[in-house]
Amino acid sequence: DKPPPPNPSDSKGPPPLAPPPTQNHGGPPPPIGISPPGGVPSGVPPPPINDGSKPPGPPPPLAGGEGGGPPQQPPSMPKSMRRGSEFKKPGGKIAGPAHPVVARAEFEFEAEEADDLGFQVGDFIVVTDRTDPEWWQGYHPSNSDKIGEFPANYIKVVQDPDAGTINQRIATFDFEKGEEGDLSFTKGEIIYVLDSSDDGWWEGMIGNRTGRFPENYTEVLNTGPSGR
Repeated sequence: DKPPPPNPSDSKGPPPLAPPPTQNHGGPPPPIGISPPGGVPSGVPPPPINDGSKPPGPPPPLAGGEGGGPPQQPPSMPKSMRRGSEFKKPGGKIAGPAHPVVARAEFEFEAEEADDLGFQVGDFIVVTDRTDPEWWQGYHPSNSDKIGEFPANYIKVVQDPDAGTINQRIATFDFEKGEEGDLSFTKGEIIYVLDSSDDGWWEGMIGNRTGRFPENYTEVLNTGPSGR
């Protein structure tokens, strides 16, 4: 005789699913990243509440180098003749105006003559003469003793009081430079903003010094109609 068929109720079936692992609630959750003015990297514990007596944390360092992609080809050199004897040489150290015209080099220019002003991409130049539409004159903020000519189509004006583009900030905290290229200042100093395109780190000029600074260490300087 054949044995009776198995009873379905006697079948063990598949083993039960293993219970989920026990969650560890023994400690506080990890700190949540925050983004105060200027930015703080995610995962960093929040700083104490700032009552205005202490400076905020500076923004994180700029990632990678400046600019993106290969450099563009420089424009063609101006074809007009140099001014030669009409070139205006300074008679000593120049005391720059309160609101100078400032340009930023978009292409490298190598000085070929004694009266040329050479520069690298990204250099700032204080423009002193724009009479000639193709060859302007100016100097590097760090060396006002050397004034020279350069092709106007190699640079881009970033501050032009004549056009009403004056952007100034006043320092609300002291800032000590931590890296080469930073612009240090003390509370109350006036900063001439040259580039505010980056979120957090701006570029500015104080006297004959230029460099990066944390925007959240400054505030807008209220100026009159004349920009003073």
